[in-house]
Amino acid sequence: MRMPLTRNSKRYTLVQDPQPAPPRCAPYPPVASAPGPRAHSTLGSALSDPDVVLRFSYLSASPKTSMDHDDLQGALTPEEMLDLDQRLELIDAMSLGMVEGFVTAVFINPRQVPAEEFFPWIWDPEIGEAEPSLEDQAELEVTFFLLSRFVANVALDLSQSLQSFEPLFLRDPGLASSVDWCNGFMTGTRFHMELWERVARDAPELFEAIGRLGDADDEADREELERLVAPSVLGIAIELDAQREND
Repeated sequence: MRMPLTRNSKRYTLVQDPQPAPPRCAPYPPVASAPGPRAHSTLGSALSDPDVVLRFSYLSASPKTSMDHDDLQGALTPEEMLDLDQRLELIDAMSLGMVEGFVTAVFINPRQVPAEEFFPWIWDPEIGEAEPSLEDQAELEVTFFLLSRFVANVALDLSQSLQSFEPLFLRDPGLASSVDWCNGFMTGTRFHMELWERVARDAPELFEAIGRLGDADDEADREELERLVAPSVLGIAIELDAQREND
């Protein structure tokens, strides 16, 4: 197993820094046990329909294949994830860890983001315009198939239990780095940005761990911040729902 990936290590500023960053030692809210009676209902209902999961898989813009909902069932094996990550690296796309962070932000957004809007950013994390550069059609179809399965299963994992979601960098630290994951998450905040800006304004502490990981030089500090990412995502999802309801 290779070392954690860092090819997409550029720092992405969260939603244009609408508020000054919180102090580095600011107290962190106990969101790990804070879902309370308000589950993330929008995400759960939106992703409970298999047709919606298919739409998120970007099949409408993939090469013409015979994939259907059944083809996307089941998580990728470790070997398949490593294969997919290597394929993405060959075409200068997001790393696999960055993809998971990115689509996590997309899927917890209560305002649906069409696949044709967010998928180009996977191929081109800088400006979201480039198309995959593989000339071999068969290889391109395999890459699309693996990526579609991966994205669809992230959506399913989030919809089934956001409270117990564990980022890829914790599940397999040899395959994904926390910096890549958080950079991907920050990239995913570009959609319906006004909603993210309100959450960052009202609850900036929820973004502290995600924003600080890139600057964490001490291993113990980094591990502590990594443990706070999942509860931070849960807290952000709840705040996004609350802000949407206030529209």
